[in-house]
Parts: sequence; C-alpha cells; structure tokens
Amino acid sequence: MQKNKIIQSMLFLLMVALNFMGCSAEGETVISPESKISQDIVSFFEKELPAFGYSDSFFINENQDSDLCLIINSSREFREIYSGEKDLPKIDFNRYTLIIGKVRMPESFFYVTRQYVTINNNDAVLNLDIAPVSREGSWPALSTLYFWGLYSKLSVEKVHINKNIR
Repeated sequence: MQKNKIIQSMLFLLMVALNFMGCSAEGETVISPESKISQDIVSFFEKELPAFGYSDSFFINENQDSDLCLIINSSREFREIYSGEKDLPKIDFNRYTLIIGKVRMPESFFYVTRQYVTINNNDAVLNLDIAPVSREGSWPALSTLYFWGLYSKLSVEKVHINKNIR
C-alpha cells in the first residue's frame, strides 16, 4: 500500500514537472517570458505598444503590412528601434533578451493569451497564442497586434513567428 502511494506521488510530480516544462519535441527547449518584471517596464510597454490601436513609438519606418519580430540584446539596440520621446525603462540586457514585434491580424481587437519561445538546433520560434477579445465587438478590418516579452538571455539572432489563433 505504501509503495503504491509513493509511485502515485512520483507519477503526479512527474506530470506536474512535464506540464511546467511544456510539451516539446526531443531536443527542443521551451522558454517562457519572465513573469517578475518591474512595473516601470510594464507601464512603458502598455503606453508605447497599445493593446488596441496604433503605436507612434515603434516600427514607424517598417512595412505596416508585414509581420516583424526583433531580438533586442542591448540598450543600444533598444534605442535604435524606439522613435518615441519617453525615457526607456532600464532593462538588464546582461540577463535578459527583449523580443518585440507586430503581426497583422484579419480582424480588430485580438490579444496575446500566451507566448513562449521554442529553440531546436539554434532555430527559434516565438509562439503566440492569440484570441479575439469578443466576436461580437470585432469587425473584418486588418489590424496590428503588438507583442513584447522579456526572456532569460537568448543566444539566437533571429526568431520566426508562429501565430496560433484561437
């Protein structure tokens, strides 16, 4: 009886660990964005990359009809992509990588429900789980969905986008 409880406990812990790590193919690493981010950083991105609408501060000279995903690993790179007038928040780029970008959406009012990076043989993919705010409040009009996330320092130079629309 005691042996059964131990085995059940071990299986439960294994299932919890696998769920925490995420499902991944052999050799694939799954990385979630940092969850403990300073309020200064969160507030900055909430204002400069609005959930709905247009950003006057990022991607100004980029093709507005194409998706874009940038890997930012230094304060200099961060300043280069920012066109706004506010002070940039302090990010420790020795510890973190900022992934920031935009995707075109077929309707208005979508939001990112979850994001994570998968790396397999130095090929990185940013997975964006996207959902409409409400089917009743949206209309068929192209819109731009902005995203950002701070990740533990990544050693990749390019990330592809995988949109999972729910």
